[in-house]
Amino acid sequence: MNERKNWQIIHDNREARTESQDVVDILLKNRGLETKKAKEEFMKPTHPEEISLADLEIDPREINKAKRRIKKAISDEERIIVYGDYDADGICATGVFWEALHAAKADALPYIPERFSEGYGLNGESLKKLKREQNNLGLVITVDNGIVAHEAIKEAKKLGIAWYRRYYYRSPSKRERRSVCCCSYPHDEN
Repeated sequence: MNERKNWQIIHDNREARTESQDVVDILLKNRGLETKKAKEEFMKPTHPEEISLADLEIDPREINKAKRRIKKAISDEERIIVYGDYDADGICATGVFWEALHAAKADALPYIPERFSEGYGLNGESLKKLKREQNNLGLVITVDNGIVAHEAIKEAKKLGIAWYRRYYYRSPSKRERRSVCCCSYPHDEN
């Protein structure tokens, strides 16, 4: 396991190595932030309390549908699994969501799939295992799991597990998109 890492320096500016502002500029450029506006938005982001669903291009009806389903799971004492991802933002998102559910007195547990045996994203075999091991599992909330888990979602429906996912992705134009999907199966709440 003595693997050597090959570091790739995207923008190497040897003259700027000692100036801290130049280092910041290099890091911003490496993130693709080159305009003054993009740099300012990144360095001074909007406070979360000032961000609206419209700013995130999220349909409030989907949020309300998800809130109703989560409240139903809590009142019906269903087990809720917050199904995350094994990377840094996935672990954090899982923890934050689980803490919020815990504060709301939900019967909730976090779940991070094992990277090598379960892979990335929602996994049908993992759902089967969770259904076997977790009494009264009724809802799976996925965070940081991408958008291509169609087969796993079919498996969740077969198992009678409702699911809710929050995800984001980048379109080919690199404009960030955000979306919320909520499936209340088997409790249809259209």
